Amino acid sequence: MSNMYNHSEHIISAGLPKSSDYAQLKLAGVDTIINLIPHDCEWDRKNGFIADPKSARSSGLVHYTVAFESAEPVATMEHSIAVMDRLSFTEQDVLVHCAVNWRASAMVYFYHAIKNGKADKSELKPWGDLNEAFIESPSLKKFFKVIENHYGLTPAL
Repeated sequence: MSNMYNHSEHIISAGLPKSSDYAQLKLAGVDTIINLIPHDCEWDRKNGFIADPKSARSSGLVHYTVAFESAEPVATMEHSIAVMDRLSFTEQDVLVHCAVNWRASAMVYFYHAIKNGKADKSELKPWGDLNEAFIESPSLKKFFKVIENHYGLTPAL
């Protein structure tokens, strides 16, 4: 998988797994997959980033889709928090993924910042240079600003 990052003992994020990766993930101890790729995202579809929940489930993994809606940052974050909270009580090993691990690492970063009251910018390592990433994707920069303002977080930059 591309751009994998270990956030904690139980949470990793990465780019989109191939259908053949799910069985290996299960053997490696992953219990649950959280897919953040929206169903109707033109960019993801155009670039071939289409999730495969059927392969994940047939490999014995629990699969959630928490569609990352850049136009609805707070609703997206609240949905993600609800799923992550539910899983945190089970101590399951979780892979959060999107296409290239920008959205996934951002959601884990924000989840930890909101829950711990402190952001750990190292969780954004999959982005490379954050300023350059924001130039490439202004909608993600806007997403960050809305979430930071809504939850009273220190800006990531």
